[in-house]
Amino acid sequence: MFFAVFDGHGGQGCSEFLRDNLHNCIALAPSFPLDLESALKEGCEMAEKKFMQQNLDIVRDKSGSCAIACLLTNTHCYVANVGDSRALMSVKMGDSVIALSNDHKPCDANE
Repeated sequence: MFFAVFDGHGGQGCSEFLRDNLHNCIALAPSFPLDLESALKEGCEMAEKKFMQQNLDIVRDKSGSCAIACLLTNTHCYVANVGDSRALMSVKMGDSVIALSNDHKPCDANE
């Protein structure tokens, strides 16, 4: 199961593009389905390249998007985020919360 939330910046074009294409880019990644962690990374990179190429050729859309995506299998939960989106998991019937991602912020030393 795959689901994602996209938070557009400067317009909705990029978030709509991701809504319509990110899952396909992940499924087309060379490492899919054997290495889902790599497939998420490759799919995000592929989607970015496609959106940017589309922008150069036709659209001229200057929007961007933060994203949080989750890929669930029977045994694992894979999470990918771009920007300051975040994923949390409620556990123990809502008594606890586990962070599944870290925000990407330009002021962080790791960025």
